[in-house]
Order: sequence, then structure tokens, then C-alpha cells
Amino acid sequence: MVAGTTTYNFAAYAASNGSVEIIELDSNRVAGGLALPQTSTGAPQGNFALNFAAAVSTSGGYVAQDTAGQITAGVAGILAGSLYVNNNGTLTTGAALVSGTAIAAPDSNGRAAATLKTASLTFVVAYYTVDGNTVLMIEADRARVLTGAFEKQF
Repeated sequence: MVAGTTTYNFAAYAASNGSVEIIELDSNRVAGGLALPQTSTGAPQGNFALNFAAAVSTSGGYVAQDTAGQITAGVAGILAGSLYVNNNGTLTTGAALVSGTAIAAPDSNGRAAATLKTASLTFVVAYYTVDGNTVLMIEADRARVLTGAFEKQF
């Protein structure tokens, strides 16, 4: 793959479930990931467990921020739930989602924006619907570097 003037080399391995495991082969970079077959572009509905990891910029460099929680995605873009955040060793437990938390309806490619907001933290993400059970997320503002997913619970 070529992006601008930089060439990237990858190896990809197909799995029996239709996913593809990807690893970068260049010696000066470390990257890898997973490609999933997209079988739905609809809005998430129901109860989901979520997890995302981030690097947050501070005056001393970057620190780790890990978040897990449970959300319920209802009709009309309403989200409810709570988050557990480990911000470089400082724990926030059961932080309820507050006003301003919302999820937009996805476009025809299954992409949309969501804002997960607690009393002290705001996560602005782009999300991508994979199927009725899996949604991938990536940070959509400059507050942190974040990736994650939410998976259907029940």
C-alpha cells in the first residue's frame, strides 16, 4: 500500500470466520489489525459491553487510558449506561453516562458519530457497524488516540 510517498508492506491471513488478520512487515514500524466482514450498516440497538484503549497527551508525554462499561442503545440515538475508566492508574468506577451522550444514525457505509459523556470525561468517536453484534470505534477529536469496540451482551 502507498500513502503519499510512503510504502507500507503487510501480510494478511484469512480466518475461517471471514475475518482477516493483518500484520505490517516493515522493520521501522509496528502495526497490525483485524479486518471483519461487514454484514450490516444499521444502527446499534440493545445492550452492549464496550471496551476501548487510549493514549492521552499530557505535558509529560502520553499516558494510558483504558475504559470498559455497559451501554444500552435505544431508539432515536439515546444511549444509557456507565463506564469504568483507568486513567494511568487513577480509577473511576461506575461513571454514569449523562446528558450529551448520543449516537447518530449510520450512513449507507455503516459509519456515524457517537459521544459518550460522563460528569468528568467526554469521548467523541466515529463508529462502524460490523453486524448486529459488533461495532468498532476510533477517536474523532484530538483529545486522545483511541480505538475500541462494543459487543452485544444479551
